[in-house]
Amino acid sequence: MIRDEQIEFLFSKTIGVFEGAFLGRLQLSEEETVAFEERVFSWFDRFTRRPGNEQVPVERFQIPLLSGACSVARDLGQSKGVTVAFLPSDPKDVARQLGLLEGSETVVPEL
Repeated sequence: MIRDEQIEFLFSKTIGVFEGAFLGRLQLSEEETVAFEERVFSWFDRFTRRPGNEQVPVERFQIPLLSGACSVARDLGQSKGVTVAFLPSDPKDVARQLGLLEGSETVVPEL
């Protein structure tokens, strides 16, 4: 698998789990959900292409991806007047809640 495909795979897998666990509580329309995904992917794609990141294994980007998704979800919740207290402030806690992290080890298989 080439790096771009690995990045897209990690994004799809992680954001799907994130949406299922947290975004339903924001009661987003289909259009809002697509906009959320596009905004997070746009940020994530730029993040993975920053100088120096091309040498980082793709699976290590999962926590920064969750951090970005949490930030966008909080902003979205605020704009809708919805409290997002259900969303932990630490992205590692989010990963643990989603079953993507055990202790300090990622349980997503290496791509």
